Amino acid sequence: MKNIVITVLLISFIVVAVGFTGFRVTKVYGPYSGRVLSSETEKPIAGAVVLAKVYTFHPSFGGNVRYYASIYEAETDTDGRFLIPEFIAAKRKKPSWWEISPEFRVFYPGYGVYPFHPKVSSTITKGQWTIKLPPLSDKKERHKNLMSLFLEPEIPNSKITKTLKLIEHEKRQIE
Repeated sequence: MKNIVITVLLISFIVVAVGFTGFRVTKVYGPYSGRVLSSETEKPIAGAVVLAKVYTFHPSFGGNVRYYASIYEAETDTDGRFLIPEFIAAKRKKPSWWEISPEFRVFYPGYGVYPFHPKVSSTITKGQWTIKLPPLSDKKERHKNLMSLFLEPEIPNSKITKTLKLIEHEKRQIE
């Protein structure tokens, strides 16, 4: 009888400990590659940032809740090409599941943000992604566009340094 009580207490302790602390969950994403072009000129946009944001989902009484898990930041080269290599997203959370694919954002000052600007387009051909960003005409449109980039406050600044520099550049341009 004493062994049964000890076993039940031990199992109860483990269940409670995992319930409060959660556990580490991981998923591999990528690789993703492509090119960012101006929709007006078809010329490459060098220095644009391409963000791949990953989320986990957790059940709750009000429905599923989405939590930021990881982000990868890439920058386009002089030919507008980018590569997001295979990366591992990890998060210490209670039981959850992952998004099937990352949520992408593409940003460059003076151009519409992918995927939010209505004139943005994207295609995938032979595994290569082509994203066309429209140039923006005035400061009001650029300000509205910048607000659509929204980055969750829990994303560490150290993970999006290039993006933050471009945001500051755009803010100075539209003041």
